[in-house]
Amino acid sequence: MAGGRREREQVAGRAGGPSGVAARLASGLDAVVLATVAPDGTVVVDAANEAARELLAIDAAGAAGPTAVAAPLLARLRDAPARGRATREQLVLRAPDGTPLPVEVQFESMPGRPEQVLAVVRAVAEIDLDALEREAGAPVGTFRTERDVAAVFVDDALLRLLGLPHELALGRGWLEAVHPDDRGAVERAFVEAVAREDALVVDCRVVRPGGEERWARVRAVPVRGDDGRVAGCLGSIEDVTDRRESELVGSQLARLAEAVPEPIGVWDARWRLRHLNPAGRRLLGLAGSGGLGDVAFDAVVVERAGSPSARAVREEVERAGRFSGRVVLRARDGTEHPADCTIVRDAGGPAGAAHHSFLARPVAAGGDADAGPAGRERTTGASWFRSLVQHAPDLLAVLDADGTVAYVSPSAERLVGYRPDELVGSRLSSLLVEGGRPDLAAAGRSIAGSPGVPVTLEGRLRHRDGSVRVFEGSITNLLDDPVVRGIVVNARDVTDRREAEDARRRSEAALRAVVQASPLPICAIDRTGAVHVWNVACERLFGWGAREAVGSRPPFVTDDEEFDALVARVFRGETIRGHEAVVARADGSRLDVDVAVAPLRNRAGRVVTAVLVLADVTEQKRAEAALRESEVRYRSLFQHSHDMVTVLDADGNVTFQSPSARAFLAGRADTSASLVDILSPDDAPAVRAAFLRLRSRPGAPRS
Repeated sequence: MAGGRREREQVAGRAGGPSGVAARLASGLDAVVLATVAPDGTVVVDAANEAARELLAIDAAGAAGPTAVAAPLLARLRDAPARGRATREQLVLRAPDGTPLPVEVQFESMPGRPEQVLAVVRAVAEIDLDALEREAGAPVGTFRTERDVAAVFVDDALLRLLGLPHELALGRGWLEAVHPDDRGAVERAFVEAVAREDALVVDCRVVRPGGEERWARVRAVPVRGDDGRVAGCLGSIEDVTDRRESELVGSQLARLAEAVPEPIGVWDARWRLRHLNPAGRRLLGLAGSGGLGDVAFDAVVVERAGSPSARAVREEVERAGRFSGRVVLRARDGTEHPADCTIVRDAGGPAGAAHHSFLARPVAAGGDADAGPAGRERTTGASWFRSLVQHAPDLLAVLDADGTVAYVSPSAERLVGYRPDELVGSRLSSLLVEGGRPDLAAAGRSIAGSPGVPVTLEGRLRHRDGSVRVFEGSITNLLDDPVVRGIVVNARDVTDRREAEDARRRSEAALRAVVQASPLPICAIDRTGAVHVWNVACERLFGWGAREAVGSRPPFVTDDEEFDALVARVFRGETIRGHEAVVARADGSRLDVDVAVAPLRNRAGRVVTAVLVLADVTEQKRAEAALRESEVRYRSLFQHSHDMVTVLDADGNVTFQSPSARAFLAGRADTSASLVDILSPDDAPAVRAAFLRLRSRPGAPRS
């Protein structure tokens, strides 16, 4: 499979673990061990089947052997009590001869005794080793906090990332590792996420022992306790220093490419144009052109006396990795421009070149570079900058060092209702709404100390019509830039998007409230069958709390094959109604339930969640069974009774006769006869009148 190494091993017949344990696992025999993890990490085996004793090399005293096979399992077993919930993991164990043994392990702490862990090891046919290696090597640490951001669990990856021992990382210790200038923002983000019951993403700096600063991205989602209320957050911290530096360098180079008067572009591996800066678009007559993919290198570089053909340039790049020389560039309108051009191949690995970057410097017929279009643009930098942003959809402004507006794009009238000439000479901050102002003082300090580095901001601006619009963007100190000589503000109107996000959050919160308040048990599962929503009604009906259910298969499942088939149908897009099943409760009893399952799709239309709504129909089933039994008894009673029994409908027609009645009447009446057919003509009127009176008083006997 492209992009990863997938190792497939048929476990049967493998001579893997000690004493042929691989063959035992392959035969379907799970290795099962119940162990107690002491505070010092010692693992004491309480019980184990034969396969587990072989796999872990357990001796007669119950101690696991320090073998290469046992070590990965023991390490995860020691961590199980700290995880606080059942988990299912994939591991690759290595036999002494190096043979890989892919296994799936279910770890589950015993109720009331979190230090006692049950581990079930099962062989799997295949496993993605690359995915496991990436996961194991990823610089991401996880932690769990209370509502006040105090950590109650941190993993080893987080300790390595922060450079802290375990005891110092717990509580507020992990937060103390955040740079003092960023600590308040991180803590506020957690408090707001808990209050909104929403996820958070915030970038900050962490300071490792010795003073080393690293950039980190903190992500967290609120988690609920057994009472259904938010009890804290489950978070991760990822080291993004290299990525941030790469993005910063990339953004600086991209801004430079956009600003320079020389054409700069990128051709892909098939020599189709993928990117071209404004100067290049103007030179080739592609300004305003949407897609560039239809522009071929051979159509742009043309052969003339003294200049090479496109084919010759491509061959030189493929041979030497670069080309430098004079070429002739043809614009879309047919005009031709001599240019000094440099093209560099950027290798994309064994498959060959990923793309080709080029820089061109147009020259005049006489060879004077500054006399060409690029040279003329260089003499009018301010007008060039204005032409670049004249039709931009975002709000672009250039401020003087004291914050006075020196230039604002025409889009200002559409976005905030003011003409550019009305804003020039004023302060853009005068439009900021009180209570929605970004920290301009902090932003000012940041851009003053970091010229050329954009600082992100968000704020609310008052439109001329009195409405409030939400903007997000950046502010960049380009006072030293010879073209700009100002502070550049680039902001976009995100009001509609924020309102849509707020509406979505309110809708999701309302949906969560409805689900939690529903009298019907509702749970949601992912594609693997793991629960991620478990409402209060589920807790009441089945007896398991959300903490026990979330993260693993629904504990009420009694037939794994039936459940897996149901999940597969729903994730193929099918809605299921009226499915009857027998499920378990925590106390060991069984229930009859009616199950409805519906798929939930993401914006791309892919099914990402299955929602199960269950109704307890145990009593209904019992009542139906009792009714059927009663009917059988009723019919049996009359079939064998010596009394003559005849059942009439409301019109006096016979609907049932017992055998004794049929024998007595000697066939004079069947189920098609009426009351008068049975009786003597002398008695029929009186009996008919009595029947009518009886019909008018349902339930009253009459002789």
